[in-house]
Amino acid sequence: MRQFTFLAHLSPLALTLLAVAGCGGLAPETQADPFIDPEPGAEEPSEPAAKPAAKPAAGTTGPVVALTSIRREKAPLLAELMDGAPSRFRADLIADPSPASRVAEASAVLIDAEAASADDIRSYASVLRAARLAGVPVILENARDAEKVALALGIGMSAQVVYAAPSPGGQRFDVRVFGDVTGEETEEHSSVRLPASAKARYARMTADERAELRKKLERSEAELDALFDAAPEAEPITIDAKPRIASRSEVAQAALPSRGELLAEIKGLLADHKAHALAQLVTEPLPEGTYRSYNVTPTSISWECGGDGQRSVIDRNFTVTLLASNAPEGKYVVFAGNGTQYNPGGLKWNSGNNRGYFQETLQHSIRPLSGGLSPYAHRPHSANESSTFTTSNGFSVGAGVGVEGPSTSFSFDVSEQASQSLNDFDVIDFSSGSIFGWQYKLASVSGHSYKKWEDLHNDTWGGLYGLPNLAKSTLTEEYEGIYAASLQDQSLYPVENVNLQSVRHTWVSHDYVLWEEIKTTSCGKAAASVVTVDLSSVNVAKLGTIPFKETFDQGVAPSVWTVINEGITDSSPSWRGAGGAATETGGAFDYPQTAADGAVDMRGTYLVAPHTAFGQGALSAKIYAGDPDGFGLMYAINDAGSSYYRVMFDASLSVARLVRVDNGVFTELAVNTSYVPPQNAWMTVRVEREGTTHRIKVNDQVVLAVPSEVTYTWGSVALFSWAMSDVRFDDVTITTL
Repeated sequence: MRQFTFLAHLSPLALTLLAVAGCGGLAPETQADPFIDPEPGAEEPSEPAAKPAAKPAAGTTGPVVALTSIRREKAPLLAELMDGAPSRFRADLIADPSPASRVAEASAVLIDAEAASADDIRSYASVLRAARLAGVPVILENARDAEKVALALGIGMSAQVVYAAPSPGGQRFDVRVFGDVTGEETEEHSSVRLPASAKARYARMTADERAELRKKLERSEAELDALFDAAPEAEPITIDAKPRIASRSEVAQAALPSRGELLAEIKGLLADHKAHALAQLVTEPLPEGTYRSYNVTPTSISWECGGDGQRSVIDRNFTVTLLASNAPEGKYVVFAGNGTQYNPGGLKWNSGNNRGYFQETLQHSIRPLSGGLSPYAHRPHSANESSTFTTSNGFSVGAGVGVEGPSTSFSFDVSEQASQSLNDFDVIDFSSGSIFGWQYKLASVSGHSYKKWEDLHNDTWGGLYGLPNLAKSTLTEEYEGIYAASLQDQSLYPVENVNLQSVRHTWVSHDYVLWEEIKTTSCGKAAASVVTVDLSSVNVAKLGTIPFKETFDQGVAPSVWTVINEGITDSSPSWRGAGGAATETGGAFDYPQTAADGAVDMRGTYLVAPHTAFGQGALSAKIYAGDPDGFGLMYAINDAGSSYYRVMFDASLSVARLVRVDNGVFTELAVNTSYVPPQNAWMTVRVEREGTTHRIKVNDQVVLAVPSEVTYTWGSVALFSWAMSDVRFDDVTITTL
């Protein structure tokens, strides 16, 4: 609405303060708590009663935002995190129309994944995007459905609790996973190694001696007779007991800390994340929405072989990177070691006659569980039975800005590789088809070849050889496996990630005269996780366009949208989220500087999404005009906001106009002086850019067209208002044609 109100010239700082003060939804509002049911028959107050601000929970730095209902009996950890948090932030999406406007102030976003469907998770997209861009952690409890977690974060694992802290900008994540793994423990009972002299000694044994040997070796007399009769002269004899395999068991709950310990750890992570937020702030060179990297720390597996008190550990720390690339074109999923470690624990025995449990074999495999991901490249590469292998110099990601807009690229140059060597261990690359796999195998003891467990014995002098360092301490795995998919792929893919640790106990017994008996026991523990990746979470900025959708169902997120005010005649914009739309009711405007009302350089206020990219393709928005003044869309906005295209409609002037703005100078490209936009009704405005052509459509009818205009190839988008006391925008989308 045009207002003839004179304001004195204000300083830029004063104008900025006015713009911020006029942006509705940014200031905290008192909310009714949807997690407390009202008493039956109670009247709903016209204004929610203000609740006293509570002290934030220990270990947090501010309020929390809950995107689902949080019931203490179902999600006790989230309920405890909410205890003491300001109640106005205890709002689900139904009760609070604009929680996204508060996400930047929150210490965490909470989701009970069991209480939300996959479609619910998808509907939280704008809030979760706001959390990513603001660097606010997301915590999911009851996260047993990995696909739901992937829809929320981009990758998912089945777990009791998932904590994901993004860096500001939302491209790098620190993910902690609690209670995620299923393990299978296998045990091989004792094998016995008898020297070459055993055959001759057996022939001279008395009946009592043979009976004692049958008992020790768990064999019948007929079995022993056949074994020794078949043994070649002057060669050692090995007798393997029947393997004993423990039943498959869920170890997730056993590995999960107690609720109190877990709550303390989560609070500690929240406090540490907030304390270091500024230090983590890094300007990302990559276009938003094309790249995400996750440092994943699952539950550490600590296990015991034989009940002898020595505990081995598998730490499965790794990274998952998702990238949409222009060159080479496609989507890529990268799994890489990030401190993946195996440690046998302090050896229970380590003498010349008794060594164990030492690290003998380690194995790691990565395998997609469904089609769609194709193997692209992997490291290590090695020949079988080799201690030397090659690793890459890293998965290199780059970004650039060309005539077609922002772009991403990556390289994995096989010629750029480093040679690695493991002392006394061999690396076997058993990758095949879609499976990437590596085995690290003990290969040398005291300078002697180690191919099987009997090789630990010193056949010349008796006793056992010494163990190399990696058999007794930490072995850190270095690996990288890359899968590729088409650029159009928007699917969820589960990928199995399995780590196997095998330890062995070998000892010497002098139970028999004339020979030395060698015994061994080995155990293995497999720790498996399934990582689900969501390829829809990364999309290339093709032809200057990054796909984008905003429904405003969760309000106007300040991390996504920024208010700009150029009104001088009236300098009081009021942008806010209301009823699932972005609305402007302040009526900010400035009279044209060059001519009378209706000139091309009409300035007002606009809501810009600076991280968007629109070049070739379509920009669409639903718009409701409740006032006969100016409104429209802006696109191809440069970083400074000084150059762009703007389509504007004005019912009172019966005009539709497309202009180009060059560093503040307006040029009319097309005008329709007989067009009256719909009033008090929703319309769909669509801007199409195809080659050099700009087409402006309203409800599928072409209103304006420019056949040849290429000054600005791409940029961000904005929602424009001039003197409007009621204009609403909804369902803003950017797509390729």
